[in-house]
Amino acid sequence: MSIASPIRGADSSDNNELDVRCLARDGYKVLIQRRTGGIDIVNGKRVPYVDKRFELTNRAIKDTDMIPGDYAFPINPDFLDIDVQVDRFLHFGPTDFDGRLIAIDYELYGPNPNATISPGALKQYLRELRKHIGQRHILMYAGKAFWEEPPHSGQLSDYGEHMHMWKPWYWTMDVREHPWRHYENALRHSGWWAHYAGVQPVCTQFCIGRAAGIPLDHNAWRLDMDGIHRLTRKPGD
Repeated sequence: MSIASPIRGADSSDNNELDVRCLARDGYKVLIQRRTGGIDIVNGKRVPYVDKRFELTNRAIKDTDMIPGDYAFPINPDFLDIDVQVDRFLHFGPTDFDGRLIAIDYELYGPNPNATISPGALKQYLRELRKHIGQRHILMYAGKAFWEEPPHSGQLSDYGEHMHMWKPWYWTMDVREHPWRHYENALRHSGWWAHYAGVQPVCTQFCIGRAAGIPLDHNAWRLDMDGIHRLTRKPGD
């Protein structure tokens, strides 16, 4: 596979009532789903939000040949302690991450911008996570503009070893009825694969497109399947 002919992927959350088997039949090879993200209020107390469809989607992935992935949306520790957030991510779902992609959603927290995590706090989150999972490959979902605006996020390597960029870059928020045709038509002048943070993205989220009958975030992978599988294992395995 290559930039010109990428592996098809998508990501979902409990906003998407997704037919996973249909997605797999349509040729999608990677599905990353939200595991934990943001803030929930339970009995008047802030707690990490957990995705309500995670378990259902995760069971369905097992009946396909798709590579599963899980992402976390860390929050400013003034709103939720880092160790509480990490613990919820680790224990809400499979505790063995072999065979799974791990991703961090690093962007503005829309419901409360003040709760957006800072670069320093995100490094703290990743250090705490690695205490439990060891040195694993981690995808960083972060747009170029957000990454570079104050406070500047630096280089991706500043966040530890084995980090890989997952780049979101949309032309429009309108749903594309033919997402892969859109990818082919716009590739030459899209900027989807441009370097930033010292790296070239391994994956780009390029549109909201219709798949399996619903709108989904679409991801193109420039790695081949062996390369993506390597990201689900410990470095050196």
